[in-house]
Amino acid sequence: MSDLLTRLERAKAELEQAEREIAQASCAEVGHRWNFVGGRNAGCELIGCDCSVPVYECATCGDCDYGHNAEAAEALRVCTEKMILEDQDYEPRACTVCGATTSSEAGKLCRSYQIPSGDYTCDGHPEEESYPDGRLRFLSPAGIERINAWVEEQVAADRENGQA
Repeated sequence: MSDLLTRLERAKAELEQAEREIAQASCAEVGHRWNFVGGRNAGCELIGCDCSVPVYECATCGDCDYGHNAEAAEALRVCTEKMILEDQDYEPRACTVCGATTSSEAGKLCRSYQIPSGDYTCDGHPEEESYPDGRLRFLSPAGIERINAWVEEQVAADRENGQA
């Protein structure tokens, strides 16, 4: 009897799956009828981010976009922009080598130069990041201090552990 019940459950599940596939096929042809059903966390890189993106479900087939839609893409873009603009470790300024203020200018004007280690780098592009509007941004004095403090902590920890 248990085998018969198991087969019945499998058949019901298979039937439900087939009905969903048929419903989705018609939506694929005529388009989904999306209804807002709530939201989910955007999953931004911003620490403590509470951004939310809309989630839609199709009234016809029950398909869900799980927040992967144009509105979600825009919300993530805005949050990322906010994160970059609020980052105190960087500041907007012109390249000290070529004077460029945007990444497109730096790409045309900036030349590589040799740093004390012997490596070559560019003061503006592409080593540093730019803001969403293309303005160049460089490490700020506060950002440099934080990096130096972190390196000193790591060296001290290595010395304490006998690794340096």
